[in-house]
Amino acid sequence: MTTQRYLVSLLVGRELTRVVDARTPELAEEIATFLFREFGAKQFEADDEDIVDISSKDISVTPEGGQ
Repeated sequence: MTTQRYLVSLLVGRELTRVVDARTPELAEEIATFLFREFGAKQFEADDEDIVDISSKDISVTPEGGQ
């Protein structure tokens, strides 16, 4: 069996949580987004990482005119 070369991309994600006191859920999300962007993940408690999406692309080189 012939093998081919693939570039495989994994999008991994982890759930980050934090308690935020705010007047609305939208404002709590804005505050959490600001904290993450300005100070990073260390402001949150992290859960285990998981694969969110996976894709692959054939990057095999075939000779010109070949199949």
